[in-house]
Amino acid sequence: MSYQIKIYNVAYTTLEGTIGDHEIFDGSITTELSGQETLEFTLNRDESSFIIIELAKIAEVYNTVETAIFKAYRIVQIRYVRSGTQYSVRVICESLKYDLNKKIYPFSGTVIE
Repeated sequence: MSYQIKIYNVAYTTLEGTIGDHEIFDGSITTELSGQETLEFTLNRDESSFIIIELAKIAEVYNTVETAIFKAYRIVQIRYVRSGTQYSVRVICESLKYDLNKKIYPFSGTVIE
């Protein structure tokens, strides 16, 4: 199957870019017993799509074959990884299902009601 990850702004209103499956080294969606879902993917730091990855933005998994949105996640962690001379980024996202009123501001670290 062919997948894309669409990156939206923090408010989930503006599409800022798309990451194709050819740019992703590996990725997985994990569902825990409590129902919490986590999206993790690794992206080459030299890819042009790397510049759109920022904390608190929305990552939407999209199936290009069936043209159906699977899930939307908020980027909660970005880890820089080095393997030999190649640098990559591991992006960890949590499902919006548990996102408290979807108003998390990354600089203040608080939820605004």
